[in-house]
Amino acid sequence: MNQNSEMIEPSGWRRRLMGRVRMMYNDRVVTSLATLGVSTVLCIVMVAVRVMYTGTSGYSFLVWNLFLAWIPFLIALALYIRRRRSTWSFIVAGSLWLLFFPNAPYIVTDLIHVRWTTTAPIWYDVTMIAACAWTGLLLGLTSLRMMQSLVRQQWGKIVSWTFAFIVMILGSFGVYLGRFQRWNSWDLLSNPSGLVGDILQGVLHPMAHPRPLAMTMLFTLFLIVAYLTISGLAIMRHAGTERES
Repeated sequence: MNQNSEMIEPSGWRRRLMGRVRMMYNDRVVTSLATLGVSTVLCIVMVAVRVMYTGTSGYSFLVWNLFLAWIPFLIALALYIRRRRSTWSFIVAGSLWLLFFPNAPYIVTDLIHVRWTTTAPIWYDVTMIAACAWTGLLLGLTSLRMMQSLVRQQWGKIVSWTFAFIVMILGSFGVYLGRFQRWNSWDLLSNPSGLVGDILQGVLHPMAHPRPLAMTMLFTLFLIVAYLTISGLAIMRHAGTERES
């Protein structure tokens, strides 16, 4: 009897695997992956069409920027679907996520590249970059929602919202470092002294460097409004689902 029960009941590792599969394939995760995947494919197709139409590789950097924007999303997703995690593993993976997080909203600043040209209609370029910017922004904010959910489970609602606001401030400063100082996430490993030096100049002497302060404040406000909007829509959708059930 015991042997038959052992054969029928799944072992511990099988139960954990089944739990992760159920978590990964719940409606919210599948919807997010499908929506962001389709949006990314659309952006890549638009860039490819422009390259073929103009015969130049202009704006092909958008594909690379989208790839970088997916990294924080995938890190957050991996943490989100993993039910058992130690505090230290969460801190390490969370630090890696934070390092790459600015790459997602950074694409919004690629609108600076819009120019009147004779090779492609400006309306096409604006639509293409806006689509990439929207996709990158959604990747970043969706990953932030997943990370905030994990922080809320561990430390409560107040800490989770404090965490979210701090991340948006740091992310905005990271966007400034990438756009104007031309630093990349991996420069923290390849050239840490130079990167830390630029960061300290802006942090220790903000009044002497008004541009990073202004850029960080403005972009933080933009991210907060966008994040609260997406969070509000998610709450409304969840409430509607509960009423239907």
